[in-house]
Amino acid sequence: MAEFAAASSAAGLISLGLEVTKGLVKYCQAWKSLPKDMQVLQTHLQALSQTLEALSGVVSSASVDRKSTAYSCMDDAIVRCGAGLRDLEVVWKKYNATETASSDMSKLRAGLNRALYPFQKEDVAVLNTTLNRLQANLKTASDVFLM
Repeated sequence: MAEFAAASSAAGLISLGLEVTKGLVKYCQAWKSLPKDMQVLQTHLQALSQTLEALSGVVSSASVDRKSTAYSCMDDAIVRCGAGLRDLEVVWKKYNATETASSDMSKLRAGLNRALYPFQKEDVAVLNTTLNRLQANLKTASDVFLM
């Protein structure tokens, strides 16, 4: 009976060890992906920001009925994208601070944010997906507006 208990205990420890190892590997992969993730996010932010600026210029200078559905649709899409852009910019600044920290306290805070990033990576992915949807809505609204 003692041999069975020892075998069960060993199997349990092996299983626990495998789970911990998998978790650590996933954490390390997320840690390593932070610079690339932030570069992708920065590119996305810049592209959307430029698009919004261009569309704002078109919308404000266009001789269109400001009470029309097309104008309202376009304006709402610009506002929603702007809000999503600000949310993503906050995330980008938080995690990109590891590269630009100057004071000791800033470096400590940046290091802590980087250490926490693997646990929050999915939140960043959700924000990025949301921004993609907002951008798609913006494109649809601009297509309708420019018809």
